[in-house]
Amino acid sequence: MNMFNNIAQGLEHSEQIVFKNLFTTERSKLNAISLKRAVVLPERIAISKTKIFVVKGEIDFNMEGKSYRLAMFDTFIIPLEEAYSIQAYNDTVFLVLTEH
Repeated sequence: MNMFNNIAQGLEHSEQIVFKNLFTTERSKLNAISLKRAVVLPERIAISKTKIFVVKGEIDFNMEGKSYRLAMFDTFIIPLEEAYSIQAYNDTVFLVLTEH
């Protein structure tokens, strides 16, 4: 949990997206992302199996005119080939697991 505290502390000093690669293998990648309240992770498209795990705070996951509020301990499987963006509802840390 100390790693997440360090990421969250980095958030206090940044108005930008805080991004940390936690591990990468041939088949998967795990990243921690931290967003300050109202910061938006720009629109992107999932080209491989991707899951989000919220560790702290709340995010709004937006795609195709729909918005899903995800809170601490929520998970979400991102649909393949669909555009989405993520906005922090409050200061947040979440994990993104991508499998190839």
